[in-house]
Amino acid sequence: METDTAAGPASAGTTMLRAADRSASPWRNGTGSTSEILVRAGAADAATGEPDTATGRFDWRLSIATVSADGPFSTFPGVDRSLMALSAAGLGITDEGAAVWLGQYDVHDFPGENSVASTGVTGETLDLNLMCDRGRRRGTLGAESVSGMGTVAAADADEVAVVFLDGWLVCREHPGPWTTLGAHDAVLLAPGAGLQLVGRGRIAIARVRPA
Repeated sequence: METDTAAGPASAGTTMLRAADRSASPWRNGTGSTSEILVRAGAADAATGEPDTATGRFDWRLSIATVSADGPFSTFPGVDRSLMALSAAGLGITDEGAAVWLGQYDVHDFPGENSVASTGVTGETLDLNLMCDRGRRRGTLGAESVSGMGTVAAADADEVAVVFLDGWLVCREHPGPWTTLGAHDAVLLAPGAGLQLVGRGRIAIARVRPA
């Protein structure tokens, strides 16, 4: 398994995020919908004392979108985005007018201010989205293969989300019971935590650290 194991032994701090517990919200333009895996609120608003998510702001967010037609993506000023195509058919987009083709599990990084749109969509296609507030967080998104046993670890300052993509995998925070992962189930690792994986398949790993 090709993972970063430099963080050392696992420690307490994994959270299971089941796909069955999510609900999808339609886009305003009607060309897709979004299912939120997790969102990290920013610091409390100085005026209201409420978390920044109350006004649509966040430190970072991970979600799965269903794109059903060609159309523009929402803009997110001040946010850095990473988009991974999940469906076998891939996904075509334009980024500031430039054509980008994403095969399955390819990733495209772009600023949230950019004008981005889906193109050539002939049926529903899925993509995984990582969004980070540029002034607060830095993030990376990528896909990795699992064959046999491996470990994903979070460095002391990082949060890591592991999303199961395909194949068959069980996981656990050592020591602890093994849990079977279903399609698009996710596990959030707190700073310093580690996750053991056994099986054969593919996962997406989102790593987020302070800016």
